[in-house]
Amino acid sequence: MPFIPKIGMRLIKTAIAVFLCFLVDFFRDGGTPFYSAIAAMLCMQPELDASFKIGKERIIATIIGGIMGMAMLAFERYAIPIEPVLVRYGVISIMVIFLMYLTVLFKKPGCAYLTCVVFMSIVISHVADANIYIFALNRILDTLIGIFIAILINAIHIPHRKEQGLLFVCDLDHNLLSKTGDISQHSKIHLSRLLKEGARISFVTADTPASVLPQIGEMPFTMPLVILNGAALYDTKTHTYISQNNLPFSAVQPIYELLKQHHVNCFIHVISKDNLHIYYGDFRNSTEEQYYQETRMQQQNAYIYEKNLYDIQHTPCYLKVIDTKEHLLQLQQELKMLPQYQSLASSILPYPANESYGFLVIYSSQASIGKAALELKKQMFASTLISFVGDSDCAALLDVSDLSYVSDKADTALQAKATGTFSVSPKNGAVKKMEQLYWKPFFGKRKK
Repeated sequence: MPFIPKIGMRLIKTAIAVFLCFLVDFFRDGGTPFYSAIAAMLCMQPELDASFKIGKERIIATIIGGIMGMAMLAFERYAIPIEPVLVRYGVISIMVIFLMYLTVLFKKPGCAYLTCVVFMSIVISHVADANIYIFALNRILDTLIGIFIAILINAIHIPHRKEQGLLFVCDLDHNLLSKTGDISQHSKIHLSRLLKEGARISFVTADTPASVLPQIGEMPFTMPLVILNGAALYDTKTHTYISQNNLPFSAVQPIYELLKQHHVNCFIHVISKDNLHIYYGDFRNSTEEQYYQETRMQQQNAYIYEKNLYDIQHTPCYLKVIDTKEHLLQLQQELKMLPQYQSLASSILPYPANESYGFLVIYSSQASIGKAALELKKQMFASTLISFVGDSDCAALLDVSDLSYVSDKADTALQAKATGTFSVSPKNGAVKKMEQLYWKPFFGKRKK
């Protein structure tokens, strides 16, 4: 059975705003509710900030277009009539160029379309009106009514009681990110709403802050991130690393010797004085070079080339090898045979752009994402840790969480360990579950 989306609050609010526009016009003389309703529909956005932005542009466009429309009609009526009609159409077309250029000069290019619509609605549809000024002023007033109604309706929220003391920790890589590496706009809107209302949400990722920050930049995100599979906590407010777990010094050289034997390059991650330095050597395959080219310009990444890569003296917190999955499996097996492996952890992650390649990541056994989540819970003075896991790579979260939810596409063994499941869809069931848990019901008990 095909998925049938529910009627959302934005649609309901839009219908209410349109009705109110008609209601205002019912008690008002000289108005045209069509213009109010159109303005209300355009300004009804998922977020109140967006409604203000669209409303401001609509007001500017209406005023500019209205004034220029009145000016042209006044010129024709009291100075020189523009005839014949084809000449008049030519003048209107030239005026469109002028109006669009005017919005660029005012640094309001988003107003260009609406400015021209208002202008043409006056000079084409109302050229024969007895009083051109009254119409234009009513046109502006109609638009303002629609804008203010839309903003007023959008600002009204049904009161909720918030569940205090919750800390949500979400697996970003296998849950929120799409195949293209983006968080859906729907998820961003709902996450932003939760964050503005005070919900504490953190993300877990096997990647660096540079890959995550562009995704959350539009949201009012202030919580630390669990990065590099728990090797560090990154504070998004101060852009500092508030904790880190380096590889055991005794294990670094044996790992380097093994990598040298296999003639592989490695991206060596070192955190020093709140900066992440990524050392690398000569590329051994094109996928490595592609990954480097894709990530080297990210602001938080500082790549450093070393000819003798495995002679660097800095103690790393994270190692990443890019190669074929077959080679990585062999490399991981030999890694696990090292006597020092008892103090290490490793996993093989898929490479998004090439199914035959992957990442082998190596880090300290003390760098568990579960331990990082517990540390975050302690720092935030949270009473309840709630995790959302999309894959077995983040299974450690289940063991430390008070409540845990697993993707319905994860294996059954993982689902059996969790409190419940959430659906994976463009609208993301994890975000919906967060909303259900964060808002207290006024009556009855909450469903888990």
